[in-house]
Amino acid sequence: MAKDQRDWVTATNHLWKAKELTRSVNGVVLVSLAYACQAAGDTTNARLFAQLAEAAPDANWDVFDRLGMFHLMADPRHRDLDGALEDFASAVRMAPDEPLPHRYLGQVLLLKGRSAEAHKELERSLLLRRSPNALAALGSAYFAETNMVMAERFFAEASRADPSRYNFHIDAGLALRTDPKTRDEAIEHFTQALRQIDDALSAGGEKALLRAFHGLCLAALGNEKGARSDLELARKEAVDNFLVLAKVRDGYVVLGDKARAAEIREIMRQGGK
Repeated sequence: MAKDQRDWVTATNHLWKAKELTRSVNGVVLVSLAYACQAAGDTTNARLFAQLAEAAPDANWDVFDRLGMFHLMADPRHRDLDGALEDFASAVRMAPDEPLPHRYLGQVLLLKGRSAEAHKELERSLLLRRSPNALAALGSAYFAETNMVMAERFFAEASRADPSRYNFHIDAGLALRTDPKTRDEAIEHFTQALRQIDDALSAGGEKALLRAFHGLCLAALGNEKGARSDLELARKEAVDNFLVLAKVRDGYVVLGDKARAAEIREIMRQGGK
């Protein structure tokens, strides 16, 4: 709960207590400590705990899966794609019938430019469990290859499987807006996403990320003034949250403002300050 509130001091204190209570080396606790230290900006201890988790005697596929996410979700200055690839591959070897490691391995392979291998892993994950996230992951793979017909097909199925996820509507809209023939469908997706984001904002959701997505939707719907207002507010609230900054950058790309998108990219490169 403390982690979800981004209260890293409290999160770390509870994790330390958990570590003491186990009275032994616990891989899940160690990798959780690595996450907390990473989020708090303590990269030295983050790496140390990650190494200890990897060497833990109880290190199973779940531990390696979490380690892969630790390496993958670090900010761009510290992200280790090779480490993530190795950890997810280990998780797949340990649990070949678990869908998550296949999906995560496929996503890293995609980032590494190994498209054919990525599709194999993503399709395997989908075969094991046809979940909305697995559908969206395969959609993202097709989107990266600019195969918008297939991308939209998987994003739309993901959205039907879980209509509450506004990001699936946004992904489908982004795929559809590239073709003038499907612009009306794209507008429907962005409009639906906007309604859901408004509901989440009024309920007190994570405002910076929601505001960035809100701006992205407004940009796609042609409301430049509203989009810029949202994107800059999200940028101000984001500080060093790279997920938020990435969506702010995407919003400016949709607006066609290459200069501001490049500025946000540079802010991310420098650490979000």
